[in-house]
Amino acid sequence: MHSQLAGMRCTKRKQKRCASDSDEGEERSGSAADSGSAQVKWVGAGSVAAGNTHYRACVVRGQRYEVGDTVRVRANVEGLREYVCVLEGMWRDPYGQAWMHNRWYYLPEETMYGRLPAHGKQEIFEGTLVDENYLETLAGHVSL
Repeated sequence: MHSQLAGMRCTKRKQKRCASDSDEGEERSGSAADSGSAQVKWVGAGSVAAGNTHYRACVVRGQRYEVGDTVRVRANVEGLREYVCVLEGMWRDPYGQAWMHNRWYYLPEETMYGRLPAHGKQEIFEGTLVDENYLETLAGHVSL
């Protein structure tokens, strides 16, 4: 799956960016998941809003992620493929849980029209659906 996602062409509508503090500064440790199996290191000073501390960047399992990165996300069910999304925000909640706000991308066959002859072999589409997921589910970067 990793090699299939590299170099995908993307048809984008608009991409919302999250404004936050500078990502300069020290890394801060925090919990990444309910299982505690992954460690998140926050990069830069966070800004607090509604009890959550929002950041512009983090490091998960040694890989740095920033708001605006296109990434692979692991499904919570064994055997399902990885999904592609763009990070629109990341934060630590008051309980120490690390979260991301992400906008999903879709394969042509996941749309109402399905894959058409005009679609590129590796074409994906940016959707309008946004979700909140654990940062622990990050599985790497995608080059579009």
